Amino acid sequence: MRRKLIVVFLSVISALCLAIWFAACSNSGNNYGEGTAHIHSFGNWQTVKEATCTAAGEKMRACSCGLSEKQTIPALGHDINETYIPATCQNKGSKSGTCERCKEQFYEEIEIDPSAHIYGELVKEVPATCAEEGVRAYYKCSECNKYFDKYKKEITEQDLVLPINENFHSLNKGESKCADCGTPLTTGLEFTFLEDDTYSVKKGTATDSNIIIPAKYSGKTVTVIGESAFEDCPSLESITIPASVTSIGEWAFYGCERLTSVIFENTTGWKVLQGSDMSNAEDVITDDVTQNATQLKYTYTYYYWMRYE
Repeated sequence: MRRKLIVVFLSVISALCLAIWFAACSNSGNNYGEGTAHIHSFGNWQTVKEATCTAAGEKMRACSCGLSEKQTIPALGHDINETYIPATCQNKGSKSGTCERCKEQFYEEIEIDPSAHIYGELVKEVPATCAEEGVRAYYKCSECNKYFDKYKKEITEQDLVLPINENFHSLNKGESKCADCGTPLTTGLEFTFLEDDTYSVKKGTATDSNIIIPAKYSGKTVTVIGESAFEDCPSLESITIPASVTSIGEWAFYGCERLTSVIFENTTGWKVLQGSDMSNAEDVITDDVTQNATQLKYTYTYYYWMRYE
């Protein structure tokens, strides 16, 4: 008997629940027709709680039947107008700012970075001459006053000094001696002014067997030994090429059969290339004066010597 009462009770409860549901979500008396299932039609989202920089907010929308749903509005995060001062080798840096929304202020200190030097512009090299010492190219940190070479490797002030270069001569037009030290120089060489404000040099009427090319001519640097510059020069036995020269043209020394010594003041960075194709460039060892002479005597059509830093 008890079991039957329980079954009847549960049946009544179920019926009541169904009745309530149909009452809430039926369309009896509406345009949908008697007993048609209700489709929820939610209105626009309405903000219930505004989100802040650090806290989430909440929004809600409701159906005409009374059902509503809610969603979380994510926290907005700070909108900071930041001021950044980098740390240097001598001073701490910082990050600071104020949030545009909540006006909260922020500050973070950045520790000193011993490697964060302020190099500024590279100070160009002043070549040593036959009469005066020079100064190598360098950077100087404006914070710690330390010196660095062009590769930004730390050096001392003493490392900046370039010793006197006895072969760095300066020849003025119409003169036969070095303008700095008075050493007699090769006469008759032909100089051509170039668009980059430097000079190229050729044999001209020079007949000396031992030629010293000046590093400067009329106050401008000599950078190029031109195409066929000394080709088929029967008297040429040796030549000294200053560090200012960075290019040697094709056929420059071709056919100079008596040439046995070519001295490069700067022996680093020289390459031989065919035309302008750097993919075929080959390194040249230029500290062997005899080998230099042999190689240059057989540098001919489309082959150039170039020096790269």
